Amino acid sequence: MPTTDDRWCFQVTTNANIVIRLCISSFDGRSKMS
Repeated sequence: MPTTDDRWCFQVTTNANIVIRLCISSFDGRSKMS
């Protein structure tokens, strides 16, 4: 998994047309989702 930065950002769209942006900085490589 090539990582350009230590910051993971992903957005979640709910059924109420609400976009939630979650950003994780300095994410631990201990538990990685493949």
